[in-house]
Amino acid sequence: MHRLICSFAIALAGIAFSSGALAQSCPGTLVGLKPIKNPSGQKLAELQLYYDAASGKNCARTMHSSATWGQSRHTEVLLQSCKRENFHASNGCSKPLLYDEDWGDRKYQAGPVLVAGAKRCVFVQGSIVVPVSGKPKAYRAEISGHCG
Repeated sequence: MHRLICSFAIALAGIAFSSGALAQSCPGTLVGLKPIKNPSGQKLAELQLYYDAASGKNCARTMHSSATWGQSRHTEVLLQSCKRENFHASNGCSKPLLYDEDWGDRKYQAGPVLVAGAKRCVFVQGSIVVPVSGKPKAYRAEISGHCG
C-alpha cells in the first residue's frame, strides 16, 4: 500500500513538472496577502509578499486562483523598496531604490520577484487580466508598508 501511494505521488509530481511552468515559491515568511477579486467577489488571483530575515530580501508573486489556474492570462507583479522618507502609504515609493517586476501571459503566476528589504519600506502590486463581456479587464491588489 505504501509503495502504491508513493508511486502515485511520484506520478503526480511528474505530471506537474512536465507542464514546464510550475509555480515557484518565495523564500522567507509570508508577511502580506491580498486576494484579487472581480466585482462579484470571485477570487481570480492572490498577491503574496514574503520577507526572508536571513537574506534581508522581500519576495512577491501574483498567484492564479482555482478560477484562473492553468489559463493563460496577462499577470503582473511589481515589487519596490525605498527609504522610509520616500515612502507614502497611499502610493508607495516615490523614489524606489530597488524594484523588480515580472509580467506576461502566465498560466500559474507572475514572479517570484526579489528586492532587498532590510531597513526599507516595500510596495507591491499584482494584477490579472480576464475577459469581461469579451473585453479584457484588469483587476489589481496592492500591499504597502512593511517598513524595516
